[in-house]
Amino acid sequence: MVSPARSTSTRSGPWAAIQPAAVRMLASWRTGADARSFAATPLHRAAVRDLYKQRWQYSHFSAIWEITHNHGRVIFCDKCEGITAASERVCSGCGAELTDIYRRAPNSGG
Repeated sequence: MVSPARSTSTRSGPWAAIQPAAVRMLASWRTGADARSFAATPLHRAAVRDLYKQRWQYSHFSAIWEITHNHGRVIFCDKCEGITAASERVCSGCGAELTDIYRRAPNSGG
């Protein structure tokens, strides 16, 4: 999430449109390794160098948190009152097929 705010800065570069004093961003990755891989890309490293050079943020903090346990994701059926584990693919209440927008397509590497 990015919180917009007014700025009188004349900074330029790939992040010129994001110039407020308070920027909040949360990125979700499938794994910690994916996050670290992104952080190592030339584009991200250039953005960080630009941050330190242009100082287009008032302050900066970043971290990677990895889940050690979760209760599993559920889907709330829009056809009945059913609540079903996302892995089941069909509603436990009415048998309707459940759309899981986070399930990877068979050929997407997941």
